[in-house]
Amino acid sequence: MKLIQKVVIMQVLTEQSKSELIRYYTKQKRLLETEIEQLLFEEKKSYA
Repeated sequence: MKLIQKVVIMQVLTEQSKSELIRYYTKQKRLLETEIEQLLFEEKKSYA
């Protein structure tokens, strides 16, 4: 087998780290969705 390219491994993905990442990004997504709702509300309020 021939080595094609060397790469740097930034993080080893284990079942635990995978679930932690999913938890983290789910939380971030929820925060951003809440912020979007607030900004849309403010936008509607400013046009009224």
